[in-house]
Amino acid sequence: MAAPEAASGDSESGTAIEWSIGPMKLGTVTRLTNLAGTRREEMVINRALRDGVEGLLHGAPALASSAGQMLTNNYTLRFTAEASKGLVDGSLKMMPSKLGGIRANVINEKGRVVSQASLDAVSKAGAVTLAVWQGLAIITAQKFLADIDKRLASIERGISDLKEWLEQERLGGLQGSLTYLKQLAEAVHRSDLTEADIFAFAGQIESIEREAQQTMASLEPPLDQYFVEAQRMNLTGRGLKEHSAAAQGQALVFERRAKEFHLAAFVRGAAIQVRSALPLTQEVARLRLDGLGADLQRQAERQQDFLQLLSRRVPELQGAWSWDSTDAEHQQALRGLLNQVERNLSESTSLVNEAVRTLKERFGEELKQGSEPLELVATLDGTGALVRLERVFQED
Repeated sequence: MAAPEAASGDSESGTAIEWSIGPMKLGTVTRLTNLAGTRREEMVINRALRDGVEGLLHGAPALASSAGQMLTNNYTLRFTAEASKGLVDGSLKMMPSKLGGIRANVINEKGRVVSQASLDAVSKAGAVTLAVWQGLAIITAQKFLADIDKRLASIERGISDLKEWLEQERLGGLQGSLTYLKQLAEAVHRSDLTEADIFAFAGQIESIEREAQQTMASLEPPLDQYFVEAQRMNLTGRGLKEHSAAAQGQALVFERRAKEFHLAAFVRGAAIQVRSALPLTQEVARLRLDGLGADLQRQAERQQDFLQLLSRRVPELQGAWSWDSTDAEHQQALRGLLNQVERNLSESTSLVNEAVRTLKERFGEELKQGSEPLELVATLDGTGALVRLERVFQED
């Protein structure tokens, strides 16, 4: 994406094309105005955007003062805040029947309708507007995929670390989910999804997220049980080596199951992230993200309670007939292991929490953008092809 640049342009013509659905105004197309106090960022032009923007401009020759002018000028497309919200939350995109009644009117500088825009058919107006929204929705959501490759790579490393003792069925499920999410992320990066693709992928992502959530839920009871067992564990008396080995084994098995929990959380979060990059309603994804955050908070508290419990019990690790130095050696070994487990789990916990925090911030950005009008500047070449598309932002 090109660096932002100051906006400038031609003076505005006296006419505009206004799009509306019943009483709802969608937006307007005008000759490029002097956009003072704004900046523009160039956008990637995908197929849907190209078809939609070219269709909107070619269908509005009333904006041109000469036959060739339409093909050689810059134009501003302004979508209202209401239309922008429909774009962000998917409500307009996912209900194309609402677009069947779209109207395109030519309005003068006083805001009066002077004629109908020259379009092949009303249905064509709905089709191109739908294409614009689909293209914009995918590009607007690209920020959700900005770091998806890094997240998916983290999941791959996690699977590699745990595959020696992961159940084969669970291992296959996680690897299959990872492969599918990578393929889908690549398709969204290319912005070449059809309407049918979006619905099909949404269903598959739903299944991946649900399976990951079920995996996390299935791991919570044994993780809770490890705490109970650590409370009841005998650490003093005959069999010092056995007591020491049992305490260390309890810490290691807790770490492994906790990492498994984090791995499933990564897959669940990645599914939410990829879903958020599709032109679908974002409210479901926000709720799912809140649920994931709550599950992670509960696990963080569980980890802290377990490790603190065993740390408090370290001094109890004493043999009935052992030397004090031998007791200290076993205590030091257990204390060192607990510190390592805490570091390992802290790292994986931080990675998942960072992913959730980043997603929440981006949801906030999308929500803010959805409450504001959407403004674009389109440039056509001499053949009428879209060669540049920029998004307009108000300067802070």
